[in-house]
Amino acid sequence: MASSMDFLIVIGMFVLRIGVPLAVLAGLGYLLRWLDRRWEAEARAEQAARQAAQPGPQALPAPAAPARPARRSSVDVPEPQLPFDPGLIRGPQPAMALTDTRHCWDVKGCSPEKVAQCPAFTHPDVPCWQARTKVEHQMPESCFGCEVFKNYPNI
Repeated sequence: MASSMDFLIVIGMFVLRIGVPLAVLAGLGYLLRWLDRRWEAEARAEQAARQAAQPGPQALPAPAAPARPARRSSVDVPEPQLPFDPGLIRGPQPAMALTDTRHCWDVKGCSPEKVAQCPAFTHPDVPCWQARTKVEHQMPESCFGCEVFKNYPNI
């Protein structure tokens, strides 16, 4: 039968196994936060000294500490300000103009009924094989040998 001493040993081992690493982690977090505040204060002091050394209206005031924004409802949330130029991000680009002005349905000689149901015809802003791949979830085999696909400029 387990005695109270055995129970205390189990609790002590649990504290040793879980509590000590958590205490070390909390201490490291406190130390890093303290270092960050110290380095920010040094940087502000250095920036203020640099600005004070510059004569004329070029000296800018030191940036204020960011204030905590007031809580707002989800209805009146403004557009977030980006700290970078979004034009530098290369996301999905609009389709480039084809060097050959013919469309895939012209090259293949599709009937008007088939053209009306074709994803490439209903999505003229993307290349025909991309429109079909999006709808069919795989690239059609017939696209690999198509002249429109072969002549499309590489981005």
